[in-house]
Amino acid sequence: MFRVIHSHEVHDELMSLKTNKSSIDIPRTCIKLAADHINEALMIVFNHSLLQGVFPDIFKISKVTISALPALAQIFEKSICKQLVSYLEKEKILYEFQFGFRKGQSTSQAITEIAENF
Repeated sequence: MFRVIHSHEVHDELMSLKTNKSSIDIPRTCIKLAADHINEALMIVFNHSLLQGVFPDIFKISKVTISALPALAQIFEKSICKQLVSYLEKEKILYEFQFGFRKGQSTSQAITEIAENF
């Protein structure tokens, strides 16, 4: 169901990391500085994970204080999220009035829809 994740996608996600956010593993600044050197290796790890249907145990570790996931796990999750949302929208699986947690959909639109139709 998932397509392969390409190295340019991994690189883009690496470069979009916000360095002011906390993580519990490698400092985000270091990850961004190494992006050109690690994106291919991460692409391979992410794609093997998809093929095997296994989310690596090392990515499941979080610090409960503010639930900070490892930066690399966040990049993997963003890549998967983009594919899932794209699939759900392409196949029209989501209910048309599902406003929450969708890009371009807001709670004010939901309120407007309710006000106009009830």
